[in-house]
Amino acid sequence: IPHLGAEAALQTLRDYGMDLAPRRVAGPLAVLARLAPTVTIRALGVFQVSRDGTPIPTTAWQSRKARDLLKILVARRRPTPRDALMELLWPEADPAKSGNRLSVLLSLLRDVLAPSHADQNGPGPLVTDGAAVWLDPTQVSIDVEEFLTLANDALAADAARESPTTTARLAAAAAAFTGDFLEDDPYQDWAAALAEEVRATHIAVLRALTRRLRQASDVDGVVRCSLRLLEQDPYDEPVHLDLVTALLEAGRPGEARRHYQTYRRRMEEMGIEPQPMPRTP
Repeated sequence: IPHLGAEAALQTLRDYGMDLAPRRVAGPLAVLARLAPTVTIRALGVFQVSRDGTPIPTTAWQSRKARDLLKILVARRRPTPRDALMELLWPEADPAKSGNRLSVLLSLLRDVLAPSHADQNGPGPLVTDGAAVWLDPTQVSIDVEEFLTLANDALAADAARESPTTTARLAAAAAAFTGDFLEDDPYQDWAAALAEEVRATHIAVLRALTRRLRQASDVDGVVRCSLRLLEQDPYDEPVHLDLVTALLEAGRPGEARRHYQTYRRRMEEMGIEPQPMPRTP
């Protein structure tokens, strides 16, 4: 994603208290400000939208459906036909009424997302050609897209064993996962496919990272990654046993036994006979 570096640099400057409003920034910083997306969407964990670095308050939306529309566009990841949006937002409603409602929502959403310094003649972050609606990726930064890009690139490097920085790349991808996709809307059908992709990708990253940390004898790292894996699936028997074994090999029997007891409880909850306590060579 080309804008990742610009956005990270801008956030660092904001963290140091620098005002990046266009009229107050000159030279290279002005170029950087123009390159960075004006809208940031956090969809991993609790949904939040920021404009020009400032979170948009709930009162600015005027309609919950406008937020739902934006969430659907994030989940679909591609131009979505207006008819499909109408069906998702107002199933079984009169198409004529739904069409008018969608036009109102699009106008509301366009106003909410428009940056304070927006070019009044420009298309803005929300784009429509009359038949479909989508978000302009050059103007909108979406954390789920950034996570998937980091994760897939790191997993490809891990599979190819091509780079000495792969462990760091896997760790960066793991850190970019800040929660399940739209975890405050867990039962929406239109979010299910991307939610499952994100979850599966996160698990794959953690498994690859755990394996590499184990090879590097980084036991604390193995513990952290294993516990994150068990948050995703508390009944993953191999992860439980590998964690116990890693602790035993590191000479930490007390921790190993504590985690082994947790493993036994989880297996008993499933009606599965637990494996014996692992033994070190």
